Amino acid sequence: MLGWKKKLNEIPGLKGFSKIQPLKGLSRGNKYYVKSNKGQEMILVLGNASAQYRMEDNVKWIKYLEACDLPTNRLLDFGAYDSGQGYYMILSWIPGTNAQELLGNESPQICDLLGKKSGELLRKIHALPPIFEAPYRATLSEEISACISEYSGNDVLLKKHPAMETFIRFLDDNKIYWAESSKPKLLHGDYHSKNIIFSEGRASVIDWVYGTVGNPIEDFVRNVISAESSKHYASALIDSYYSNNIPEEFWRTLAIYTAIHELRITKYTFTDPYWSTSFVDHQHNLVLQEYRGMKTIVPSYYAKR
Repeated sequence: MLGWKKKLNEIPGLKGFSKIQPLKGLSRGNKYYVKSNKGQEMILVLGNASAQYRMEDNVKWIKYLEACDLPTNRLLDFGAYDSGQGYYMILSWIPGTNAQELLGNESPQICDLLGKKSGELLRKIHALPPIFEAPYRATLSEEISACISEYSGNDVLLKKHPAMETFIRFLDDNKIYWAESSKPKLLHGDYHSKNIIFSEGRASVIDWVYGTVGNPIEDFVRNVISAESSKHYASALIDSYYSNNIPEEFWRTLAIYTAIHELRITKYTFTDPYWSTSFVDHQHNLVLQEYRGMKTIVPSYYAKR
């Protein structure tokens, strides 16, 4: 047994496991699927000492979501191990299949239904009282200006990711924008088909690492990822959320938040350097394709459905 696995025996809930394997993904933290000798399935999240406060915040989120009866992972245990050099969190395993895996094998009608349920779940999330203190948020115009200032002078990133120029120009064209009218809502922060699990027709959402408080339209930014698997799913999610009555300001606001997101991911920290270029460039190309080089505010996955 490897040394790091021996250290896991210090964790009370992991004494005696028959299987442990890494979970793939880009979110922060080392995640593992664990199956105990008694057959219980769990998710193990590990972090070093510097991750203590971030993990403690995540624990608060999960406890709150459980109290609200939201269909998501439940917290089983949290604490320190390896003489305080590391922290762990054990979550319940949600059986089922993520939406992305389902979408490739289903008819447009079933994809519509899955999108409808995902939209209803997102609306339920945004309806929860944001008990956590909202970070200071400038008006969208101020946020645009700050983003342009931060990235337009970064020659290293601009050379590495040429598409940034297009996103910056789009933001510059839209920097005179009305102040946000939406009240801050509880946000998942990474809402897309890979993080939505279906089991017996019920939708659950996982991975709250990027949970925050803000404009609810921000939670639609990653819908472009879902559209790669099914335009029907991604479109139905939006229609269902708004009960087929999409607000006039939705599309422009979404396009702006999408451009901001595409700039910010260039500064993400990836455990594997390969992802820092391949993931970002793929994401940029996908968004430019959907928004026709940022010349339209309605993505093609919705306009052409």
